[in-house]
Amino acid sequence: MRIFVHSATECFTDYKPHGEGLIFNDYLNALVDHGHVFEGYAGEVHLNCKIDGVTIHPLSINCIFRSFRYFKYNRAINRLFMKQVAEGERYDVVWRGNPMGEMCPVAPETSGLPLVVGPLYLNWSSKPQSSTPSKLGPSLIANRLAPLGWMKTLQKADLIFVTTASLKEGLDRDPAIQATVAISPVMIDPPSHCLSQPKRPIFQLTWTGRLEDEKHPFLALDVLRELVNQGCSVTLNMIGDGVLRDGLHRYAAEHGISEQVEFSGSIPNSKVWDIAAESHVLLSTARDEPYGRAILEGMAVGAVPVVHRSGGAVEFITDGKSGVLCDEHSAQGYVKRILPLISSPELWQKMGEQAREVTHQFSSQVVAASMHSHLMALVNR
Repeated sequence: MRIFVHSATECFTDYKPHGEGLIFNDYLNALVDHGHVFEGYAGEVHLNCKIDGVTIHPLSINCIFRSFRYFKYNRAINRLFMKQVAEGERYDVVWRGNPMGEMCPVAPETSGLPLVVGPLYLNWSSKPQSSTPSKLGPSLIANRLAPLGWMKTLQKADLIFVTTASLKEGLDRDPAIQATVAISPVMIDPPSHCLSQPKRPIFQLTWTGRLEDEKHPFLALDVLRELVNQGCSVTLNMIGDGVLRDGLHRYAAEHGISEQVEFSGSIPNSKVWDIAAESHVLLSTARDEPYGRAILEGMAVGAVPVVHRSGGAVEFITDGKSGVLCDEHSAQGYVKRILPLISSPELWQKMGEQAREVTHQFSSQVVAASMHSHLMALVNR
């Protein structure tokens, strides 16, 4: 099957710390083994290993008004697709990836072909709205128009891939959505050497994500500080980069925990696997994390996930068995649930083994077989 990819993702990659780009790359890589061929576009393309059967071109768009960049970007891809079809290129399906609302303000052209959309993730919690009315301008107009294009895309879709059961239930209830909605979770295939990698002698927490407010990285430092104050021998490795980096370094120094925390920065995903494999706990301080690829990666190599009870993680973590779901989004709330893991190696080991077992259902072999089945049903209907 030949598939035109209408915007694979904002950053299509096999090594950069860009969750959506890594996830979509995994999908296409696994589906090639089922005989599918992909060609299309992404905002950026960063690959160490070229995949036979996958050709994703970078498409950079400049626009005077930044808020209208995605309008111009999507229309440019539509023109390129229609030009290729007019010149005799033959496709079986159009697939619109990375379909965040404001990034998909224009519905994809399909030339009568079936449209696949996804994968969809849960949204971050809405940020508080300013009490001051926005001035009428390009940004306000774009923000009002973008959701209309996104809704047209969903209504036009024939098949929608979602990552969680709750998303499927919501779309199935929407009378405006006529597409088949299929659950397609993130693919998790840990490197074989990570499965036998020993844990560090000192109890280690690992935190992975963008160093931005929505991830609450300062809370991770507060958790570490509280554990140290209670006499625990523990370290924290923070993986990622962002606008809060310098502030986090200062905060660690001011509170006397610089020796217990390591800031690894933005590193290749292969190194993220290595660090997770030697860690005892995968700590997530985000609220309403849309999915949590890093959480699943940690689970796959035996790190116990300790996360807030919200977002996508609640659909694959069973509290007290395959991980810890914290009801309190506070340092004290997290510490209360981490202390038993530190004091009882048997409990930590048992939960780590159960966490690893959960991720078997997320292997690329299992997920790709399901996606392939849905794609074939789409073109053969």
